[in-house]
Amino acid sequence: MAESRESFPKECRFSSDRFVRDLITMPGGDSIGGTKLEHQNVNDRVRRGLELDLRRPCLTETSAEKISRGVCRVLKEMGFQALTEMPLGIGRRVDVIGLNGRGNYVIVETKTNLADFRSDQKWRDYLPYCDLFYFAVGEGFPHDILPKDCGSIVADRYGGEVVRRAPTVSMVASFRRKQTIRFARCTASQLRRLEDPPY
Repeated sequence: MAESRESFPKECRFSSDRFVRDLITMPGGDSIGGTKLEHQNVNDRVRRGLELDLRRPCLTETSAEKISRGVCRVLKEMGFQALTEMPLGIGRRVDVIGLNGRGNYVIVETKTNLADFRSDQKWRDYLPYCDLFYFAVGEGFPHDILPKDCGSIVADRYGGEVVRRAPTVSMVASFRRKQTIRFARCTASQLRRLEDPPY
């Protein structure tokens, strides 16, 4: 059930009517050129978009999401463009995956605490789908328990740093081709949702 506007934090609420009025009025009180019907169409389109946004609560990032945000910034500095939560086609979804200009893939598995690391060993299934594999953890995580044949990153929501470089193990060519198509489709899908959010 959609939440009412009153259920949102105060800073997330505002008047869509006022926003529309400000949008179609130029500084100094002059209206944007066009007929009354054109103004009404603008009014309706903007209000529908605002109503969609107002139905979405302001969510607080989880610890894993904060680490993933920082990881994406680290990967950008390394020359990779990153996606989060991308499916691999094997019933697994990686936390962060990046692609660089040479066509190399890096996968990063985020771990928020020791129990999370010990209880989840699915990361081994990701190794054939990347050239580089990293674990990303928060400040204070015991690095000595992480596998020595994997890279490691310390990150928070603002960024991070590589603690140990990952060794390069090249992907099988057939995997690379399929993954490039999957990466492109996933990127396009995420962009489409940003430009045209679902109702």
